Amino acid sequence: MAAVVRVFVVDNCPVFCAGIQFVLQDTPDLQFCGSAASWRHLDAQDWEEPPDVILWTADTAGNCVLPEAVLAWKQEQKGKWLLVMLPDNDEICLRQLTAQSVDGCVLKNAPPRNFILAVRSVAIGENWFSRRLLQESLQIPAETADPLSVSPADLTEQDKTILRLVCAEKSNGEIAAAMHISERTVCRYLEDVYIKLDVHSRVGAAVWVAKKGLA
Repeated sequence: MAAVVRVFVVDNCPVFCAGIQFVLQDTPDLQFCGSAASWRHLDAQDWEEPPDVILWTADTAGNCVLPEAVLAWKQEQKGKWLLVMLPDNDEICLRQLTAQSVDGCVLKNAPPRNFILAVRSVAIGENWFSRRLLQESLQIPAETADPLSVSPADLTEQDKTILRLVCAEKSNGEIAAAMHISERTVCRYLEDVYIKLDVHSRVGAAVWVAKKGLA
């Protein structure tokens, strides 16, 4: 039996935390293990072992995500993975979060299914960033891109297919099934595409696709 992923929520709205608990209770592979009103309240938690995923609502007041919160998570390892919720589309906040190497980001008003997919993805080591966030917050006119950078014409049809599936929020397993290849081959293809695009992650590739209007 696969290990259960333990999820801890950091949000100052008790009703929202209860909603996440309700969503997770019908998913046998995910377990709600508590909540806190703010990041500093995590210090008061008495865990026998830290949760697997911290689901944290970022404070975006004044267009600024608190970088010290992410830094504290990295230093103290209060959870294996950090999945950040944003209350709205905010390009500055999203860029800060990606620069701080969080594991994923999802809109707070996303459908319940998206939260489940996001938690499952980061728990197996995959980055998960909401397609809507990437498309609405990061899309820029193609003519502003660096003219010397790689263009869609430089990519193979295989490259384009795997990039579209990444932007459709598909896991490596789902990509493998769609392309009729193994997950190991998916990883190799992704590494090749990252090199071509000069990016280092799924979110970097998705940002590139949004800029080029490829998806």
